[in-house]
Amino acid sequence: DFLRSFLFIPYFDDELILSPILGPGWTLNFEMYFYLAFALALLVPRRIGLAGLAAFFIASIATGMALGWQDPSVGVLRYFVTHPIIIYFVLGIGVHLVCRFMALGSDAVLRTRIFLLLALLALAGVIAFTLPGPAFNLLMLALAPAFVALAATAVPETLGAAAPAAVRLGDASYSIYLTHSFVVGPLASLYVPSGLGRTGAPVFVMACLVAASLCGLLCYRFVEKPLLDVFNVRRWRRAEPDRLADRPPEAQL
Repeated sequence: DFLRSFLFIPYFDDELILSPILGPGWTLNFEMYFYLAFALALLVPRRIGLAGLAAFFIASIATGMALGWQDPSVGVLRYFVTHPIIIYFVLGIGVHLVCRFMALGSDAVLRTRIFLLLALLALAGVIAFTLPGPAFNLLMLALAPAFVALAATAVPETLGAAAPAAVRLGDASYSIYLTHSFVVGPLASLYVPSGLGRTGAPVFVMACLVAASLCGLLCYRFVEKPLLDVFNVRRWRRAEPDRLADRPPEAQL
């Protein structure tokens, strides 16, 4: 299990849950799967590659639904490669294409308006926790691309005074991701007995966001950043930046 977790090889635990040693790592398995598929798509022209990726993922999900492979009993490989969550890969490709088409980075006013619009969508996402199951799932599926677009358009010029804090959170995002379950779990153990249910869910979500962010920032400052400094490749290859600097700009690109 230790080796499979570190090599991003998906496997089921004793309860047939797709979970490596560190629970949140299951998403990294899907992430590595996407990187592998995308790397293969780079072998062909971009338009063909992106269309091929989208078609492949959609076909995988459809095959899994048709053959009943979305049950853990069919085995980890078939379950993994046909999981419905793969649709987010397709939505991400779509968001990328839309952002490129709209040239969001060319107009600061447009970026600001889009940022405000997507901030409202984020608020709608918090409110969605009070909705019944099917409505919640549908709204989350619709909002996910909006969050991606928010990250793509919220450049420092649109954030103003909040930019430094946003950059720090961005730097610590991986630490936040790896440690958030250690914060959300204990908070949930306090929230569930309270009996507030979905009514108090928005407050619970915001408390988790703040607490998990603070924990992740501490982890980044005292664990991740020191490790990055130790394993900084440029420190061991000091000649590389110098050779690059001597080349003309077009060659550096």
